[in-house]
Amino acid sequence: MKIIDCILKSYSSTINWPKLLSKLKITSIWRRTLVAFGMFFFPKAFSRIKTTLIKERTPAIIVSLTSYPARIDKVWLTIESIFLQQLKPDRIVLWLSKEQFTRLEDLPQELIAQQKRGLEIRFVDNDYKSHKKYLYAFKEFPNDYIVLIDDDIIYPSTMIANLYEGISPQNVHCSYGSVIQWSDNGEPRPYRDWKSTTDKYYGDDFFFGSGGGTMLMPASLPKETCDIDLALELCPKADDIWLNAMCRRAGLTISKVRSALIYPTNIDSKDTLYRENIGLGKNDLQLKNVNNHFSNVFRQQSKLDITE
Repeated sequence: MKIIDCILKSYSSTINWPKLLSKLKITSIWRRTLVAFGMFFFPKAFSRIKTTLIKERTPAIIVSLTSYPARIDKVWLTIESIFLQQLKPDRIVLWLSKEQFTRLEDLPQELIAQQKRGLEIRFVDNDYKSHKKYLYAFKEFPNDYIVLIDDDIIYPSTMIANLYEGISPQNVHCSYGSVIQWSDNGEPRPYRDWKSTTDKYYGDDFFFGSGGGTMLMPASLPKETCDIDLALELCPKADDIWLNAMCRRAGLTISKVRSALIYPTNIDSKDTLYRENIGLGKNDLQLKNVNNHFSNVFRQQSKLDITE
């Protein structure tokens, strides 16, 4: 796993490269080279390392994710990186919609084989998009620690251990996110203006990206968290906005731990929510919807105190 972590670190280090290298396309060329090499190397490395899960904790650590047809062939790589964690979870659950996948036998053989080592593949009736990542796990395991991940990232071996250190039901620990930038009236500026950080961070202005690796206990969240009809009405394609709003309403402490070294399995995908939500500005619309419904849950705290 050391070689794998080294590749992930090399990719992640490009975040801090000078902007000039980005303008010259050097950063993107290096990233694409690393991804191409990784997609050649990782399958071979993972096929030689076979680890299993051991259920040993109460509360348990449960990794939850979802996927869809365009990514299903590669999601086993993401899951292998979870099997290789220094601190292994008690369970890994992959939620798939019956609207997209009809039979277990039609899934990639790599996924089917992972079941023997502890992967649980659950078929659910509805396709709630990215909200499937948390919804069913929160309902079934309310008193355990849920780790939310995306299906197109290779995670470093230290990710879960970093999230688990010092965790409590009143804490949310995340590996990735942005510092909200505020307008003079205390309202959030456009999402594209927010500042990402690779350092540890704590503050009321931090917004976690759930798929980068986020650990929390569902029982600490408001009852509305699993109101999927309301979630789909307000932010149908932004589970991050919904979950951040719920955590803020519950008064949970959000802390960013040492960065998970985010490494995508495909940087050319044109069907990602990232491109749609950020590139087309739909995150701002969905954030406004949630803010209006929940009385400015996203609002600069000092400004809120003054106006009230």
